[in-house]
Amino acid sequence: MGKDIFALSDAKAEFDHNAEINIFQLPTREAIEKDLFVVGVGAGVKAKIEIRDYKIADLGSHIVRTALAKIPAGRFDELKKIFGNIESAKDFISNEKYLGGIKIKVKGTSEQVENLLQVEKLSIAGFVIDKVLEIAGKEKKEYYGTKEFKAHLIQKIFENDKVLQLDSESPRAQNMRDFDFSSRNWFAQNEIWGTSEEESFLRFIDEAITKLKKKYQDIALLRNEQFFKIYSFENGEPFYPDFVLFLTKKKTKQEIMYQIFVEPKGDQFLDAQNTFEQSKEGWKQKFLLEIEQKCKTDFDTFKIENKDFRLIGLPFFNDGQVNNALREKFEEVFNKHLLS
Repeated sequence: MGKDIFALSDAKAEFDHNAEINIFQLPTREAIEKDLFVVGVGAGVKAKIEIRDYKIADLGSHIVRTALAKIPAGRFDELKKIFGNIESAKDFISNEKYLGGIKIKVKGTSEQVENLLQVEKLSIAGFVIDKVLEIAGKEKKEYYGTKEFKAHLIQKIFENDKVLQLDSESPRAQNMRDFDFSSRNWFAQNEIWGTSEEESFLRFIDEAITKLKKKYQDIALLRNEQFFKIYSFENGEPFYPDFVLFLTKKKTKQEIMYQIFVEPKGDQFLDAQNTFEQSKEGWKQKFLLEIEQKCKTDFDTFKIENKDFRLIGLPFFNDGQVNNALREKFEEVFNKHLLS
């Protein structure tokens, strides 16, 4: 793999600094934590929050080098295995094709983003490096192009509590309190924090539940808070589908269980044609739609303990506000695979 990599883009490890998930939130400094107000600007006036763009090169090569040294994958010999054409650690840090070309949005008070502390610079560099190397690293090579899915117990995958760190202004920081999960026994968690697109998807399932119950005896929807990932057939790129729907078919001699991967995706990810095909997220939809055809199975099913497992990926769920055809396509595929 390494000899064919001449840039982050070749390893599909670009860092999209405009993506909300890649905005770095500076922790509040001690002086602000004490009174939550900026000294000298008058009582009751909160600190102004800003977002400023930085290039990784602006943080200083010594800072980036220190951040790399903090993780095993950041050693030059490990970097060389992935990015086979880099000449040195300095080349990886400063070259525009690698870390030198990365920008990041940093969010904090005006004072913070204007005068970054050394420790803050180190945290920012580490944040970027972790994301880049997670995509381009050893795990990606290990799962490169596989068409095999392995069975794991659900309770083992979801057994640990997950602590979410969300920006208060992020769409993902909205607790869907208007949705009464206690009355929906098909939703496996007791609450969810998510986007309006995710809430719309939940309402879609809620409306479809009567039809689903006619065909399936067990129905469970789980929100995947990065508990598990699946890997692209084409290049092994990791992907965390937002939801997984489990269904057990009624009245069959052999118990048939369906596992359906679903990814709600908002309009901000649309391409110029208001579809997802040419967008940065398009490869994920392509992968989801390939799962049923390409996964390695016996007669299109897994057979485990007298049970058949069928894996299905659906097109992105979109509410159709900009392009109604997206919502129609999702419903068409959903009905064809699960209700017909």
